[in-house]
Amino acid sequence: MKFRLPIFAIALVVVVNAFVLAGAAWNRTGEPEAVLELTERELALPYVRGFRQENSGIALSIQLPHQDFDWLDEDKLRTLGVDPDDFGRDRHDRWRQAQRRVHAVLEFDGPAFQRLLEARREEVESKIRAGEGNEAHRDRLRQSVAEMEKSGSRLVVIDAGLDPESLRNRYPDRNRYAVVEAQLSLRTIFRTGKDEPKINSRIGRLLPHRVYVPRRFHAVLEAATASERRRFGEPPSYRVELHWGRRFEPWITDITPLADD
Repeated sequence: MKFRLPIFAIALVVVVNAFVLAGAAWNRTGEPEAVLELTERELALPYVRGFRQENSGIALSIQLPHQDFDWLDEDKLRTLGVDPDDFGRDRHDRWRQAQRRVHAVLEFDGPAFQRLLEARREEVESKIRAGEGNEAHRDRLRQSVAEMEKSGSRLVVIDAGLDPESLRNRYPDRNRYAVVEAQLSLRTIFRTGKDEPKINSRIGRLLPHRVYVPRRFHAVLEAATASERRRFGEPPSYRVELHWGRRFEPWITDITPLADD
């Protein structure tokens, strides 16, 4: 019995690993769901710049800009299987939260990002005209717009649904739009003096939200991120070709250093 348990554990690990590898291989068969050429603006090394060579588990984090989700209104929530009339109506459940898996559409460097940028620019100009803060504060506001334009992520969530094929038919350009799996986050808040609760809904995170870097690209990525020049507001140091497959899971096919400006 003492020998059987370790053998069973080893066999289980082998079976699980084989299943994972088979799933990854199937994900990459056929035409990619989407192919986007992103940069460090959208795929960043988390926490610290650079990495040690002995680290074999390097992952890039998919970055999304801060955005409103006004399009996730009650009608849209119903198409996602959420009944706004039932969700969070109990005042004893004042801070009810829920998550569910959906498919989301990411638009890369398109009209949605330009609208976000223009909205931020108008917001800053309005604050400056109103005389908000001192001159140093107003300079920081102006700088925030320049930073967003030069180094902010250009991946914007523009739609969501339960049927990925329907979403792809609506957004056929596979080099501009990626249909991905994501987490829809819902929260109800009962406000003082208001009879009806407010439902806050957003795409909370992508699934997965990190992409592991194949070992063959480690040296390229390390060389591209060797200097400490990259801070928010500065240009990206590498370009990444990212594919999504049949299971809507992303993988990296190329990493290219970008020259300094």
